[in-house]
Amino acid sequence: MLFRSGIVNHGPPGSGTVEIFNNTLSNCGKHGGPSAGAISVGFHSPELLLKNNLIDQAEGEAYFTSGAAIDHIHGRNNLWFGGGPAPRQTDRNLTKDPELSANQDRFALTDKSPAKGAGYDCGIAYDLKGASRVGTGACSVGAFE
Repeated sequence: MLFRSGIVNHGPPGSGTVEIFNNTLSNCGKHGGPSAGAISVGFHSPELLLKNNLIDQAEGEAYFTSGAAIDHIHGRNNLWFGGGPAPRQTDRNLTKDPELSANQDRFALTDKSPAKGAGYDCGIAYDLKGASRVGTGACSVGAFE
């Protein structure tokens, strides 16, 4: 789960932008309740910019916690699956099954994944497993190339 509370160390609450990119969030919120969801943003939080993230929820799980300030969220090139339509605050979305690996690399993309090469060139040299993102054209959506 990504949580942005709105608490700041310096400056007024709600100032600035938090950028979150190339993450894989899966099955966040299976226990239910008001804190169930992949992303939580407080009302005094700064803007949240989501880029190249893969959010794979089980059917019926919410993308956002109840009461999240979704008007503070914007972004592009994210894959949203399982929790309904993609949020209107983001664009260039994918809403298809990400086809994540079923083996021990559970969050890796399969060769058939629509997330492969669907992001924008984010300037990140390597994914979380050390695979090169350089020279592949557009980055894949999520944590893994």
